[in-house]
Amino acid sequence: QFADASGIAIDRQDRIYIADSANKRVQVFDKDFRHLFSDWYDQKWQGEIFSPTDVAVDAKGNVFTTDFSHHLVQNFNLIGISANSELN
Repeated sequence: QFADASGIAIDRQDRIYIADSANKRVQVFDKDFRHLFSDWYDQKWQGEIFSPTDVAVDAKGNVFTTDFSHHLVQNFNLIGISANSELN
C-alpha cells in the first residue's frame, strides 16, 4: 500500500520502481504489477532512506533515489551496494 507515491521508473526487465515517500521506501513490482520486493530498501539499508521523492534506473540496473529529508541522491544496485552523494 502506498502512502505518498511520487516517482516511478522501469528497468530493462520491466520491473517497476515506485518512490513511496511517506513509507520511507522504494517499492518494486513486475510488469503485471505483482509486488516483487517487500520493503526492499527497509530490510537492507534500514535508516539510510527516509523520504524518497523520485527514482531512476540506469542501463546497468543501478537504482537512484532522491531523498528529500536527507538532501541526498542515493545509488543502489540490486546486490545492495550503496553510494550516497549530498546535494549542494
